[in-house]
Amino acid sequence: TATTNNDGAFAFPNLTALTLALTPSKTGWGFTPSRYDYAPLGGNKNNQDFRALVSPRVATVGPGDELTLSLHPLSGDKNVLIGKNTFTEPVTLTLSEPTEFPDGPSDFAALTGTRIGLQIDSSGNSQPTRDITLTLSYRDSDVAGVDENRLRIAFYDETSGKWVPLPSSPDPQNNTVTGKVRHLSLF
Repeated sequence: TATTNNDGAFAFPNLTALTLALTPSKTGWGFTPSRYDYAPLGGNKNNQDFRALVSPRVATVGPGDELTLSLHPLSGDKNVLIGKNTFTEPVTLTLSEPTEFPDGPSDFAALTGTRIGLQIDSSGNSQPTRDITLTLSYRDSDVAGVDENRLRIAFYDETSGKWVPLPSSPDPQNNTVTGKVRHLSLF
């Protein structure tokens, strides 16, 4: 067992040629890749990095419910505000941190992805009948060289294979972007 330092580096001193599996763990988090296998180890290994992913948030929302669902990945909080009567029947929502973002054009403008996002899935592919408010936080390092006043939330339209920007309100002082959606997908 090894614990990472503040920079995420770790070491196993004095290992000999053997077969082993390296599997990261932290309560409430998942990792990609889920493990590295070495058969045999055969010396130092560089660039054996894991990406930490916060565990998905799952909640059931009924027609009369008004609530905020939150996910807390390393890039900053992702909040989903759901008002009363947004769904016509109880629906189970899953909020997760995307591991990949499809490359795809946009018909609306030249979009540059930040790789900061949120995946929202619903049971039975239920979609909201009213707007849901998304607020996505980011770190300054995530948008280095980008005019934060031009940040927009976009969703990926799987049918067309394109990113569709949403009317959004960036708040550079608080490192957030807020937008209203009526479709659950990858943002």
